[in-house]
Amino acid sequence: LMDKELPDEEKQSIFDIAKMHPDVHGVHGIRTRQGGKIKFIQMHLELDDDLSLIRAHNVADEVEKMIVDCFESEVDILIHLDPLSVVVKH
Repeated sequence: LMDKELPDEEKQSIFDIAKMHPDVHGVHGIRTRQGGKIKFIQMHLELDDDLSLIRAHNVADEVEKMIVDCFESEVDILIHLDPLSVVVKH
């Protein structure tokens, strides 16, 4: 199995797209791989503590669609949701 990390420009695009969503306060932990024609993306979205579970779920779906729409190849995305209060800022 031969795979590789996505180029820095694509990772930056993924970050920028996710940050464009009005409910996303931050993005971290982006990990990418490409195996064949499929791009695999994992990331953490930082959301308000008070966001309802259904709204947080919808935000993740919306961000996923925004990213998928920007790539011509198949994309598999895994999004982890973090409340702002538990995100460690450096």
